[in-house]
Amino acid sequence: MNARKLSFLALAAASLAVAGSASAQTRTYSFTDRNVAGSPTGGCNTSLTATTGFGTGSFGNSILCQQAGNASTTTGSQTLSVSAWSSDGSGSTYRTAAVNDQGASGFGIANQTEGLAVIPPGHSADNATPGVDLWQLNFSSAQALKSITLGWAGADGDFQVLRWGGTGAATSVNTRTAAQLLTDGWVLMNTGVGANTVFDGTIAEPQTFNFNGGNLTSTSWLVSAYNSSWAGTGATVGVDEIKIQGITTSGPTAVSAPGTLTLAGLGLLCAGFLRRRNAT
Repeated sequence: MNARKLSFLALAAASLAVAGSASAQTRTYSFTDRNVAGSPTGGCNTSLTATTGFGTGSFGNSILCQQAGNASTTTGSQTLSVSAWSSDGSGSTYRTAAVNDQGASGFGIANQTEGLAVIPPGHSADNATPGVDLWQLNFSSAQALKSITLGWAGADGDFQVLRWGGTGAATSVNTRTAAQLLTDGWVLMNTGVGANTVFDGTIAEPQTFNFNGGNLTSTSWLVSAYNSSWAGTGATVGVDEIKIQGITTSGPTAVSAPGTLTLAGLGLLCAGFLRRRNAT
């Protein structure tokens, strides 16, 4: 093969490789960063009401977070909305709870039975009587949730992660039971350790759990203190309590779609030219 053919072949391969590599980017969201969402360093907005250094939040609140290192105007940037739900107070159905600021530990949850006045280390997401707490993470476009970092866990810190796998937008958690959420289209994620679907948090902070090797994506995710209604293997005995310090995701890069298409087109054009040259 002569040098000219090699050059075209290299250009074709490089163009297609660059286009393919522009399909994913790791994003970090820090729940301890209190910069207003959209600032150059990312962070979460200040809708948490400060009380002696900790935010009590409000029932039904939604916290807006921006990926670290990117302003909201950055091409391909993502925003994240964090809300909270608890199954207590109305049988086994979920109702609104409050995302609250737990300082260096990140986000906690206050449910309506506990109230908003409890100070840290209370207000973790837990499964103490009478119910189970969970966070809902809604992204501006589909993302693969890749890791969760706990800023604090109690003597036991089992938790579960669910991905919206149904068609269309995720169904509301409000007034649904744990069993109904599964039939709606929510899917338990595997921990990546054997067949386990329960993540085992312990008293060691912070601690990071990496999973989702298959890069399954969704616009909506649930992170719940262990709920026995979802079963799964890996649960240990005890009341489970956790607080989330941050997460990472993988999703589309900031490379524009026209730019990616141009690279792919250039690669295909070069490959076509080589085929025509070889046919003559």
